[in-house]
Order: sequence, then structure tokens, then C-alpha cells
Amino acid sequence: MEGNSVSSKAAVYFLISFRELCLVTLCLPLSSLLICFVTAYIFQQDEIHETHCRVYNVIPSISAITGVSPQRYLWRVCVAFHIGPRVVIASVYRTYYRMLLSQLPEAKNANTGRLLDVCYWLNMMEVGALCGVTYVSNRENYPFSWFSMCEYLIASANMAFHVTVMLDFPTEKMVVARGLPELLFNDYSLHWKKTD
Repeated sequence: MEGNSVSSKAAVYFLISFRELCLVTLCLPLSSLLICFVTAYIFQQDEIHETHCRVYNVIPSISAITGVSPQRYLWRVCVAFHIGPRVVIASVYRTYYRMLLSQLPEAKNANTGRLLDVCYWLNMMEVGALCGVTYVSNRENYPFSWFSMCEYLIASANMAFHVTVMLDFPTEKMVVARGLPELLFNDYSLHWKKTD
């Protein structure tokens, strides 16, 4: 009888596969970057290839292709939608590793827990830096094409790293719910649960 009253009060407001969330999070900046690159390369070649110093860049920098209009607006919107899931993903990783750490002896757990916190806050700083680079205008133009190539390599490596999230959590779901049994979830909170 009591189980029926709990389930009648339960409500799931949002349920998404964590894998799907990660795919969307990855595809937003990747697709907008490709669109910005192609459209800027076709329609604004002079603006993206030449610096204020009149140095011609063979490969336009990410800053150049996302800094011209209208591409900057597409990039900013996509990054805005990208940031929220990145914070959730970082928090899930932290919780997941904290759960794994709880199975270690206490002597190893203390130092590893501090390292986990450092990694989490570095991840949050990366997300903050992405916001800063996206929304704070940069008037500096970096000469020579090596900077542009490095910028693309770093961005690609970062996106590739975040693909590993899908490999680490292939079957988990993200749930926003109220009134579910306390063994699985806390009221009004965001949690993940491994499904069979």
C-alpha cells in the first residue's frame, strides 16, 4: 500500500540518455565551428586571413572565423547551449570517481580525493575560460599561421577527449525527478543511474 502512495506522487520531469546528452554537447561546438569556417572562408576571406599587421594566415584562426559577423552569433549561441551540459558532465565525473574512491583504503582515499577536487576545479576553469574566450572580444591578432594550426589542434584534442565521456557512461540516464524512492534518487535533484 505504501509503495503505491510513493509511486503515485513520483514525477519524472526530464529523462535523457547520458550518451545523447554528450553527443549533443560535442556536436554543438563542432558543427558551429564547421559552419563558421565554411561560411567565413567563402564569404569573408579577406577578413579572416589577414591580420592587422598585414600578415597573411594560410589557416584562419578559430578566433578569426568565430569573430566575424554573423558567424560570431552562431558560435556564441552554440557555446551557450554547450556550457550547461559541460558543467553537468564534470559533476557526474566527480561523483563517479568519488564513488570509486570510497572503495579504496582511507590512506589512499584522502590524497586521491584532493587530486579529484583539483581536476574538477580545473575542468570548471576550462569551462569558464571557454566562456571568456567566446564572449569577451579579443582585439589581438596573432601573426603567422602556426597559431591558427595550434588552435585547431587544441580544440580538436579537447573535443576528442570529451568523446570519451560517451565511452565511460554508455548506458546511464540523466533524470530530473521528484518523489522517487530514496534508494535511487533524492527529491528535486539531478542524478544518473546505470540501466540494465
